[in-house]
Amino acid sequence: MLDTKKKKLFAALIQKNNKFLVSGHQGPDGDVLGSTLAMTLALKKLGKKAFAYNRDGCPQNLKFLPKSDIIINEIPKNFEDGILITVDSGDLARLGSAIENYKFKMIINVDHHKSNTLFGDYNFVDVKAGSSGQVVFELLKGFGSKFKASKDIAQNIFCTLSTDTGSFRYSNATSEVFTLASELVALGA
Repeated sequence: MLDTKKKKLFAALIQKNNKFLVSGHQGPDGDVLGSTLAMTLALKKLGKKAFAYNRDGCPQNLKFLPKSDIIINEIPKNFEDGILITVDSGDLARLGSAIENYKFKMIINVDHHKSNTLFGDYNFVDVKAGSSGQVVFELLKGFGSKFKASKDIAQNIFCTLSTDTGSFRYSNATSEVFTLASELVALGA
């Protein structure tokens, strides 16, 4: 679990900036796309300009995810003053050369992999989390009463949990994962 200090830092970084590109590793799975979509939808809900990007777009088997149609596979023009938020990616190269070679104002790295190289200007990595989506949701809680998760956000986060815990069968399906799953179901997932 991320401590309160990290959650407040993340909230402050978001509040100070307005333009975000959220992206994860190429060859997307449920954790990377669920995390990307949840983070993007949350940023939009907070009044920010946010884009969900994946070099490979959204594969057919994940088009059931709420708002999967907002995923783009090209970086918007004139984005040099924007912030890159990476999810579920142990290193920058996993996002593809377009991202790796682009100059962003700042990189915020959100992940749960032990192999993460801490490549971001700010790194929010919790290796005890069951999925990157779990880390995303913890960070969003740092906004306190300013943020309430929508059904679409809850469904995307639930997908991350289901995917990366092997439908709640792997050893990373901890009591915290089940507590979060319960919370997400209560929100409409």
